[in-house]
Amino acid sequence: MRLVTTLFIVFISCTLSFGQKKHSIKEFLEDCLAKSSGQTTAGSVDCIGQAYKMWDDELNSQYKNLMNSMNPTQKQKLKNAQVQWIKFRDLEFEMIDAVYADFRSMGSQLRSNDRLEVVKKRTLELTSLNKLINN
Repeated sequence: MRLVTTLFIVFISCTLSFGQKKHSIKEFLEDCLAKSSGQTTAGSVDCIGQAYKMWDDELNSQYKNLMNSMNPTQKQKLKNAQVQWIKFRDLEFEMIDAVYADFRSMGSQLRSNDRLEVVKKRTLELTSLNKLINN
């Protein structure tokens, strides 16, 4: 059953990304995890941590670009939304930490990945807004 579930997840991941350009951070993470050092728990958590930092840096860059491109009303709405998102992110991280608190090494990998996904999602949302406003 576990093998079937794993194969299903791989299939869905491939299907969702088919025809889409890979993001450089996703490529970095895949390459990092494929290395022998990325095959250990500590190594995979480190790879995910590096990718998290890259997504967070990209999020901040997208936010700054949006703030430079928006009118005053839009800027205030974005600022308000981002403040609320940061509160959401912090609460989401608390929940993620609580869920994985009783897991052993696999929990640290899952925890790190779930946190990365929260920031990645927001980054992609801001990137879409940037494309809409600046193109």
